[in-house]
Amino acid sequence: MHMKVKSAISQVQFWMPIAILIYIFFNFSNTLDHAFALDDYSVILEHQHVQNGVDGIPEILSTNYRHGHQGFNDGLYRPLSLITFALEKEFFDSSPKIGHWINVLCYAIGCLLLFLGLFRIMGRERNAATVAFMIVLLFSAHPLHTEVVANIKSRDILLAFLGFGISLYGFIRSIDKGKYYFLGLFGLAIALLSKESAVLFVFIIPLLMYLDPKISFKQIQLILLGTLPLGTAFILLRNYIIGRMDKPVDPGNFELLNNPLAVASGSEQWGSTFALQLKFLEKLFFPFEFIHDYSYNQIPLVEMGNLTPILGLLVLLALLAFGIYGLIKRNRWGIIVMIYLFSILIASQIFTRIGVHFAERLLFIAVLPFAILLVSMIHKYLKQRKMLELFIFLLILIPLSSESRDRNEDWANNFTLYAADIEKGGASARINYNYGSVLSEQADTIQNEAEKQKVLSESAQYLKKATEIYPDYLDAWNNLGIVYKKQGKLEEARALYTQNISRDPNYAKNYYNLGTLYFQLQDFNQTINYLSEYVRRVPKSGEAYLIMAKSAGRMERYSNAISYLNSSLQYLPQNPEAFNMLGMAYGSLTVYDKAETAFTKAIQLQPKNVQFQFNLAVNYHRAGKPAQEIQVLRRILDIDPNNARAKIQLAAALKGPESDQ
Repeated sequence: MHMKVKSAISQVQFWMPIAILIYIFFNFSNTLDHAFALDDYSVILEHQHVQNGVDGIPEILSTNYRHGHQGFNDGLYRPLSLITFALEKEFFDSSPKIGHWINVLCYAIGCLLLFLGLFRIMGRERNAATVAFMIVLLFSAHPLHTEVVANIKSRDILLAFLGFGISLYGFIRSIDKGKYYFLGLFGLAIALLSKESAVLFVFIIPLLMYLDPKISFKQIQLILLGTLPLGTAFILLRNYIIGRMDKPVDPGNFELLNNPLAVASGSEQWGSTFALQLKFLEKLFFPFEFIHDYSYNQIPLVEMGNLTPILGLLVLLALLAFGIYGLIKRNRWGIIVMIYLFSILIASQIFTRIGVHFAERLLFIAVLPFAILLVSMIHKYLKQRKMLELFIFLLILIPLSSESRDRNEDWANNFTLYAADIEKGGASARINYNYGSVLSEQADTIQNEAEKQKVLSESAQYLKKATEIYPDYLDAWNNLGIVYKKQGKLEEARALYTQNISRDPNYAKNYYNLGTLYFQLQDFNQTINYLSEYVRRVPKSGEAYLIMAKSAGRMERYSNAISYLNSSLQYLPQNPEAFNMLGMAYGSLTVYDKAETAFTKAIQLQPKNVQFQFNLAVNYHRAGKPAQEIQVLRRILDIDPNNARAKIQLAAALKGPESDQ
């Protein structure tokens, strides 16, 4: 009889992991062809250390998370996900398709490890595999996970989850075979280096193991003897890395726009904090409306005297009391509640403020105790009625899975995401800003002028709304000015940027956009003045120096142009336009040898560029080098046999010096 039971469990274990993998790939198959979206740009495409590929890994390991994005100090240390992005840059040129495949694979493997861990926690009785299987299916189907799996940037959460699965499995196996203890520590280290909130796994993993009545409290203590020092070591490492950065942690993380709780005080602060606890439960139990941003003023602040925060406080206290009771009495339901409370410990913002008011990704691990609770209740009360148990489970699972697949579609790219969320998230300044900005970008692709102006007007409408919700929204004002420029409303744009400087003189984009506006107006002195202010704040802007060089050249200040071009080439060393302009500037000063060097470099970078070739030919003509001039002109005709200008110049060159009379 014992052998039959063991055989049945082995068979169940064999097909269930395969079913889990198939189910997850089905659920997220419609993300695999998605483009980049949202934070993918600042963390991957615009992250210098990531874009340096393998060569950027030392910088990734020794700097904060977004340091590669214009030196921004976000106070975060998450090197592992950035290393994977750097490797993808090195071998796949930052392909979004590869990124999405890796995300789904990480999620699937993490869920598989979770299943193996839960199977052992459930007591190894006959139905343990079934319960673990149901929990993992429910966990993987929950729509709160779509943001994490569908957004490549959220690799940090997925790698932390993968480490969580490795750690859970390792520590559980260590109960029987001690050598697995180090696998548990290894998994936890992966999680910690992926995302700071993984420090909560130090407690969540032992709590999950505490659900198994066969695991003694002494064995749990042994696990904590490893997880606590490792978690502490990571916190010390993180503090060391953040503390040694050139720039302090950016205070914008804790401004009204990102997290109203960070600037609220007294009754409003605590009222809003306790009201937030109900939002967590709402999203877990009724996950049918999602947006990508909950910043100001999507979730309004409320005073403590209102019903919602009072109810939130009472629910939180009840959960805490029941959780403590569960720990003392080793009550299964109480332990599950305590796992939930630890999973939201940072997101709750009761003890510390974070860089966002709320985000769906913050509840990623909180879905686990939710799934354990729901499946345990279904199984406990319906295990004698198998068909009804299955029916109720599918009644919950199928709508969640359907909602996940629907939400996945919204994450296809920035436009689809922002367009899907603008109605639901219309109270958020950032969602209005995002949608207005992406409409402005979309207008650039429209050929029909009437249609283009219509989209630009719509863009301006949403950007204005963003500034109405949050009047100090400098980025929104900035992008509104860009829309005005595209609409030809140059005076309105100039007035807007000038006013924006009065709002914040250190907001660098004001100076760049005013500089480019004056360039458009052909006021080259003002162009240089404003762009000089910009590069004083953003020194490594090769593009700004290039525009300054163009302005100096238009005013025939060729020495100044050469200085600006050399500065531009420090940061854009492979820019053929800059080398071509450098050649023209040297040629205008009759420094023909340096002009030749510059034109030659431009041609090396763009061999088929006829204009660069022609500029070199003219330079040889002026320098009195007819043989070289003829050679270049013939090369132009090899590229473009019908180039009339080159034919005329070549004919003149072949006649010799008398043709210049």
